[in-house]
Parts: sequence; C-alpha cells; structure tokens
Amino acid sequence: MFGELAIVRLLMQDGWSAVWVDSYHSTRARSLFWRDLPTKSAPVDLAREAPAAFELYSELCNTNGGRGGFFDVMAWRQDRFLFVEYKGAGDKANQNELRWIESALKSGIPESALLFVLY
Repeated sequence: MFGELAIVRLLMQDGWSAVWVDSYHSTRARSLFWRDLPTKSAPVDLAREAPAAFELYSELCNTNGGRGGFFDVMAWRQDRFLFVEYKGAGDKANQNELRWIESALKSGIPESALLFVLY
C-alpha cells in the first residue's frame, strides 16, 4: 500500500474523511482524489461528495498559482481540515512544499492543520 493511502485509512478510522490528492497522475484540468489504489477503485468526486473540501482545495490552488505538488493527503471533519505531506524513505522536503505551506497560511489555514509524516 502507498504511504499516502495508509494515512488516508488511519485518518478515516479516527473519524475524518480523507483523500489522497494525486496531482501527478491527474488530468490537465484538476487533480484526482483517491481512497484506494487507482487500479482497484474509481477516483472520488470531491466536488460532489465534499463541496467545502473541494472549494478549499480550489482556493489553495488559486493562491498557489497552480495545483502541481499539492499536499499528499487532504482530510476534513466538520469544519476542520488537515493537510498532510508524506515523505517516504529517501524523499526530502523541497521548495515546492514550502510554497504550498506559504499558500495555505496565506489562505488562513492554521499551522496546526499542516502535517509532515516521515517514514
């Protein structure tokens, strides 16, 4: 299992709704959102399932000037949101992640809602 999907499942077990935000394999128009491996499921229609989450995702993308490299996992519970960046073995933080953190803070996301998970 991908680390991102393990994070999604753990958050869901804790009562959050969550998706892996796949900006790498996305379409030109937008990212894809998953709760399982793409070979085993269809993408989540975030705009239909969780309009507030999709609206916040869109706002952050606009603030950032694009969607490439968005946080790996987005989670929500009532009016709270979490954004998780997963770093597997050998993966290091880069300037792109710093840009997303700055965009999130500029959009009013509290620091406590921005998480890094290191493996």
